[in-house]
Order: sequence, then structure tokens, then C-alpha cells
Amino acid sequence: MKLHAIILRYPTNFDKFFLLFTAQRITVSCRLLVGWLMIDEIINQQLSAGIVSHVYCSCGSFADDQPYYRFQHLPNNQRIFDLASLTKPLVTLPLLVDCYLDGKLKLDWTLKRWLASSSLALTDRLLSRSIAELIGHRTGLVAWHNFWLPALSNRTLTTTEVVAKLNRCPINNNNNYLYSDVNYILLGLALAEVSGKSLTELLVDLFNKLNFLPNVYCGFTPAESKIAETIVSGYCQIRCRWLRGEVHDENCAALGGVSGHAGLFSSGDDLVAYLRRLFTHDIGLEIINSNNQQRFGLMQERYALTPVLGHLGFTGCAFWLDVTRGNYALLLTNRTLKYRLVASFAETRRKIFNELFNVIHSRQ
Repeated sequence: MKLHAIILRYPTNFDKFFLLFTAQRITVSCRLLVGWLMIDEIINQQLSAGIVSHVYCSCGSFADDQPYYRFQHLPNNQRIFDLASLTKPLVTLPLLVDCYLDGKLKLDWTLKRWLASSSLALTDRLLSRSIAELIGHRTGLVAWHNFWLPALSNRTLTTTEVVAKLNRCPINNNNNYLYSDVNYILLGLALAEVSGKSLTELLVDLFNKLNFLPNVYCGFTPAESKIAETIVSGYCQIRCRWLRGEVHDENCAALGGVSGHAGLFSSGDDLVAYLRRLFTHDIGLEIINSNNQQRFGLMQERYALTPVLGHLGFTGCAFWLDVTRGNYALLLTNRTLKYRLVASFAETRRKIFNELFNVIHSRQ
């Protein structure tokens, strides 16, 4: 019952109800404050230890423009993160679903049928895989394959070279789930081949369809004018330089910094805005609906007893969605700054997202 209805029904007990209402509001506020402080402490520990140098963290509801929690540590106005594998669910998957909704492909089509008019010389082993199998990582393709030797240090691979490397990828004769970058490298190549456009151009088309206009930056490799705002993701022993404004992932770098599996950069605020636009649009709703039925490009987790869908990025980025209530939680870092792997970071990330969804629950 709303407060004004209580006053009208029980006017003589208004003082009691007002005190109860105020106490409830104070309790909620205390829970929120405790949640905020706990997340702040976890993040500040990572910053103090030098594991990360830049952090953006946020949670909220797609129905509310104001976040329930927002933490930013962005020294020197460097605010554009390398999102790594978030490229898969935020670029390649929406582009494929857009094609599906427009009637340009069916998800049970094999690559051979989709690429019928293409000149890509892929092997029958690859061409026999369906779009749904590639999206859901059920192709038998290995988790990772080296695409960058010997091209990374001096040039970008040609399409012919990429196809040759794809054809040499080991593949198992089963459809068991195995997360694989190769699936999305192949999907990105196919999207560009069928459309006659680059993934960069296709992403611009998608942004236009979603009526999304980045404020700072959201897209593939940032332009020269944005390099100063881009965060260093780490030192590359192969390229012999610190990486700022160029993709951390070596395979993506060998592909020119634009691929179906990695290459997306964004500021935190722009990514929140994009998540809101995407997952309240028919494209995002179709992605969510498909993931409720099977693995379809998003990972499944549970935070604060809440089942969520989302994805992780190797550079220390992640987003999770409570799709039943329209809530989101986002963490962007550069955890690859000093070390390629940080054993403790997975547990730290879990703690942060548990608290983020506790904050969401306190607000709702």
C-alpha cells in the first residue's frame, strides 16, 4: 500500500506509519551505503596493489538513467578501455541476430549455405558448421589457435592467409561446448564477406539502428585523436611496446585490430548507454530469449542468488545482466597492466559483482 493511501485510511496512526516508513528508508539507505563502501574497498585494494591502474564500475536498471552505484578511477582523463572478448556478445552476436531478424540468414544454416556466393576457400570441415553452433561454441574447434605468427610485428594478415590458418585449426568431431575465439574469428570473417563491408562499417550501421551515439568513444581501434584518452592495457613482449590505443589480443592485432572475437574499445559511460540501447531493442531481446533456451553467445552465472547472463573480457572487463528485472552490472579494468594472468582477480571480480547485485537488490 502506498504511503498516501495509508494516511487516508488510518489518519490517527499517521505518526506511527511515518516513523515506520522513515525507519524502512533508513534501513535501505544503510544497506546501500554498506554495499558502496564494500565495493569501494575491494577496488581500492586492487589499485593500491598495482594490479590495475584504471577502473570503471557501475550498476543499475535499464529503466533508470541514474546508476545505483558508480565508481571511477580514471587518472589523466584516460577513460577508454580495451574490452577484449566483450566484442563477441556486443558486436558480432548482435550483427548476426540483426541479419536473422531481417531474414538474411537462418541460425540453423551451415556456413556453406550462408557463404554460397562467397569465394572464401574454407574446408568442408568448417563449412559444415551451423551459425548456431558457432555462436554457441559447439563446433569442436579448439579454444585458441595462433594467427599472429609471423605477421604481428610488421603487417596485417590478408584474408587468404586468415582462411589458410582457419583451415589448419584442429577440430573435434563432436558438438560439446568449448569456448573458442576461433568460432568468432570465423563469424566475423563471414559477416564481412557476406555484407561486403568491414566490421567497423557494420558496427556503425548497428549503432544507427539502435539510435546509439557514443559521447566519448565506443568502437574498434580508437582514432589518433582519442589515443591520449585510451588506457594502457599492458606491455607486449612480442610487439616490444606498451599498448595504448591498439588491441591487447595478439590474434586480433594480426587481423588489423578488427575481428569478430576482440577489438572493441569503449568508455564506461558509453558502454552503459550501449548496453541499455542494445538490450531493450528487438536485437538484444532476441539474444536474451535465445540464451534462455540454450547457450547462445552469453555466459551464465549467479551473483547474490541472482541468475545472470553476460560475458568476460581477458583485459579485466565484464558485464552481467539480470534479464528478468532489467538490471545491469559492469566492471572495466586493465588487469593485464603488469601480468598476463593474475590468479586472484577472478575471486576479486566475483566479490565485486556479488556486492553490485546486492546493491541492486537494496534499491528494488
